[in-house]
Amino acid sequence: MSRSALLSAGVTVRRCTPADQPALLALHRSGFVAQWDAAAWRWRFVDNPLRATELIGGFAADGTCLVAFAGVPLPCRVRGEPRRVHLGGDVVVLPALRHGLAGARLLHRAAEQYFAGFGDPACRLVLGWAEPPLRRLLVRHVGCEILGDLLFLVRDLAAPAPPPPPGIAVTADHRLPDDVDALWQRCAASVPTGLVRDRAWLQWRYADHPRVRYTLLAARDAGGALRGLAAVRAGGYHDAVCSLVEWLAPPDDGDATAGLLAAAGAHARALGRQWLLAMFASTSREFAAFQEQHGFHVRPAPHQAVIRSYEPGVDRQFLFDHWQHSMGVLDFA
Repeated sequence: MSRSALLSAGVTVRRCTPADQPALLALHRSGFVAQWDAAAWRWRFVDNPLRATELIGGFAADGTCLVAFAGVPLPCRVRGEPRRVHLGGDVVVLPALRHGLAGARLLHRAAEQYFAGFGDPACRLVLGWAEPPLRRLLVRHVGCEILGDLLFLVRDLAAPAPPPPPGIAVTADHRLPDDVDALWQRCAASVPTGLVRDRAWLQWRYADHPRVRYTLLAARDAGGALRGLAAVRAGGYHDAVCSLVEWLAPPDDGDATAGLLAAAGAHARALGRQWLLAMFASTSREFAAFQEQHGFHVRPAPHQAVIRSYEPGVDRQFLFDHWQHSMGVLDFA
C-alpha cells in the first residue's frame, strides 16, 4: 500500500495490548532484519518479570501497524529503594514511511506518548541504546539525554590464560542454581542503583529465552557455597566473540571472579571464539578490575545510552556515577 493511502484516513497512536501481536509482528518483519516470532514477542512483552505489556503503536484505519515504540518495564533500585525502569528497544517504522516528513512526525507522536508513561508512579526512568537517527530525535524532541558511550571490555583468548584459583569449582548448566537469590542478595549491597538481577530476572532473561541458549557458569567454594554466576553465549555483538552477558559476583571476591573468568575463557575457546566480551558501567569496580587484573581492554561501540529520568535528583550525573548493569540490557546480547 502507498504511503499516502496508509495515512489518508488518519492514524491512531495508542497503547498496545497482546491482541495487537499479529499487526506488530507484521511491522517487525517488514522493518527489521532480525525478526520476532510469536514466541519471542510474547517472551519480551508479555512474560517479562512484571508481566506488563507496555508499548505504543501507530495504526492505520485498516489495522496496519505503521510504527511501534517499545520497551520492557523491569524492577530496579535507586539508592536502595524499589523502582521501575523502562528498558527501551525495538523501535520500528514501516519502511515506506522512513524517508518522509509524515513518517518522522508519526514516530515523534509515538515517542511522545511512550515517554508520557504508563501510569505507574514507580517507573522513574527510561534507558536504552538507540541507533543514531532515533537518538537524535529523542534528544532533540522528547527530553532525553545521553548518558554515555557503549564501552565493551575485550580479552584476546589467544593470550596465555591464568589457571583457575584453588578451592573454586565452576559448573556449567542451562538451569539456574537453586540458591541464586542468596547470591543476588550478597551482590545487591554493591548495586544500590541498577537493575534487580534476582531469580526472576535471570530466569526470564536467560533460562527462558526462546531463541538464544545461554550457558550459566556457577562458581562454588569447597563448602558448596555459591560464590558467583555468569551467563555466556556464542556471538552476540559479533560472531567472533563469546559474550559474558551476565555477571553476579561480589566485587571483593577475587577468587570467584578469577574462577568464573577462567571457565568463561575455556568455554569460549571450546566454541572456537577468538575474544571474550564483557560489559559493565564505566564507573563500576568490575570495569576497572577487568582491565587492571584480568587482561581486558576497552573497545567502544557506535551506540550511546539514552536516558530520561522522572525523579528529582536522579539526573544524568547521578546515573553516570551510580547506575549499574550487565550486558543483558542489550537486545542483541
